[in-house]
Amino acid sequence: MDINVDLGRLARDLRLSAESVQDTVELLDEGNTVPFITRYRKDQTGGLDEEQIRTIQDRVVLLRQLAERKQTVLKSIESQDKLTPELADRVRGARTIKRLEDVYLPFRPKKQTLATAARQRGLQPLADKIDQNDESVSDPLAAAADLIDAEKGLHSADDVLQGVGHILAERFSEQVNIRSSLREILRRTGVMVVAKAPSTKPAEKPADEKPVDAADSAETPETPAETPDGLTADNQTAHTTPPAKDGETPESSQQVETKQPEPKASDDPAEQTGQPSTPDAGATPEVTEGADASTANETANTETASTETASTETASTETAATETANSETANSETVATKSKATAPQAKAASAASVKRNKAVSKRQKKRQQLENAFKDYFDFREPLPKSPPHRVLAINRGERAKVLRVRVDADVEQMIAKASELAIPAEHRHAEFLQACIRDAVSRLVTPSLTREVRREQAEQAEQHAVQVFVRNLRKLLLQPPVRNRRVLAIDPG
Repeated sequence: MDINVDLGRLARDLRLSAESVQDTVELLDEGNTVPFITRYRKDQTGGLDEEQIRTIQDRVVLLRQLAERKQTVLKSIESQDKLTPELADRVRGARTIKRLEDVYLPFRPKKQTLATAARQRGLQPLADKIDQNDESVSDPLAAAADLIDAEKGLHSADDVLQGVGHILAERFSEQVNIRSSLREILRRTGVMVVAKAPSTKPAEKPADEKPVDAADSAETPETPAETPDGLTADNQTAHTTPPAKDGETPESSQQVETKQPEPKASDDPAEQTGQPSTPDAGATPEVTEGADASTANETANTETASTETASTETASTETAATETANSETANSETVATKSKATAPQAKAASAASVKRNKAVSKRQKKRQQLENAFKDYFDFREPLPKSPPHRVLAINRGERAKVLRVRVDADVEQMIAKASELAIPAEHRHAEFLQACIRDAVSRLVTPSLTREVRREQAEQAEQHAVQVFVRNLRKLLLQPPVRNRRVLAIDPG
């Protein structure tokens, strides 16, 4: 057991004997449960009931947490070389966590704030002189002009005074007496203002968007365009004359599609008997004398060349037609394969789109139900002291569901007047400047912090009240008289 826990004061607060509280705490520290102590250790606790023992248990836990926090605060302040005997007494004398945190606030390590930035620029000495009403600073504007430094971001005297004001505002907001007085004013004059929270747009696509159709997303082959002669482009390919090769004329290319006329019957006896009238391509023509022999040779050579050209062109035409047919078959197979592969993907995309739309619709329906449940608070105002616990819990639920938006309005002018009375001495030569610093401290620093604190306390009290209501209702239910010939529920406290 922690020796810093004052069990005597706890006994006085609970109006119990110090010996009973001491014995009860020892039994709890040994690991005994509350039902066991209530039933079997009544002689040691002085007959305390279960509720009293649980109260002692909860209070001891809070006191030990407070004692541990005090040790942490003392070590932190001592590490900063700012611990004085008076400050140590104030820390040890704090009876609540809230009071202890108010004392520790000026020494708590802070993140980068406007005041810390001003201190880093060297404005702390001027702030101390203005706060202490130093005679060396008769005109703050003139004194600030001496600290202008463009490298530090202080381009004018107004920038210097603004930084000094941030330092003084933070100092005023950390004073214990100011925070205590303003806390009471906020509790007394605060008004809870509730409004409808703006609805956020869903990240998914809207529900009314048309889902992707599998038939639309699947790739389909394009319909071949018809040509003027009534043939499609694919069919026309087989009937189109292949392009002329190098060295060939268009006329020679057209001869491929034109049937060669059959030779007419000749009067030559050799032809009629079946003998060729001209030599074969590989045979050597006979040489005759004179012009007849030369003409015969030229004629044989020309006919041989024509026969070779016709054979070559016929083979080229057949090869081109075969390649065209193979290409068309391959393209058809590729399109069919792609269509088969794309169809499952399109179907999956369509199913995902439908599922997403259903989810969005479900969230919208849930949002509508929540708005209908909290519609009475969409334009609601109520003073904090008059807010019943059940309404506080309802508003907190709506705020957690992001349906309601809550703020607390307080009498800021009354809070500023009280803080000025406590922080600004009479006949201070820089009272006007300090008044501006007080206003900044109250509106920017103190009020938001105290608002969160007061609302947290209000929520804790409402939850405790709700638990007490449930206890009373359950007790009444269990203490109902028995019903004849009916089984009832029995509870063993052990």
